[in-house]
Amino acid sequence: MKLFMVTTLTYFHKQVRNMSSIYMQIVQFGTKCASCERIIQSTDWVRRARALVFHLACFACDQCKRQLSTGEEFALQDSRLLCKQHFVELVEGDTGSGQQKQKTKRVRTTFAEEQLSVLQAHFQVDSNPDGADLERIANMTGLSKRVTQVWFQVLFYIYTKTKFEIYFTL
Repeated sequence: MKLFMVTTLTYFHKQVRNMSSIYMQIVQFGTKCASCERIIQSTDWVRRARALVFHLACFACDQCKRQLSTGEEFALQDSRLLCKQHFVELVEGDTGSGQQKQKTKRVRTTFAEEQLSVLQAHFQVDSNPDGADLERIANMTGLSKRVTQVWFQVLFYIYTKTKFEIYFTL
């Protein structure tokens, strides 16, 4: 029976000690700043956003790190503070307008038979035309000067680097 009492008292003592350590954590660690996670002292200036408490210096936009002023509009996402500008950018990015910022895939150029025959005929005469000739060929084919220039560059590369004779079949 003595053994039972000692065991019970030991267990009780351990429970009190555990409760004491939990109480000390609550008292000692108190409320923490939602940003820096340091303890907020009773002498600290604080700002509140819903249930979160911030040191005055920690009450800043998570993106630009600018300290937010009293009365300034801000957004709270999880425990992140965002100034109005960065919140609007975030929302616009989520609504799909960010897709406009992405480059659209270029449409591949296709050539008609008449355009190809004009380009091939000029390539056989001059495989590396100058700017004025490219402009003239572009006007004849109805293509832009840049498309015409790239077509000649690609064909010229194939002709010079591969050392193949280029035969055109019409």
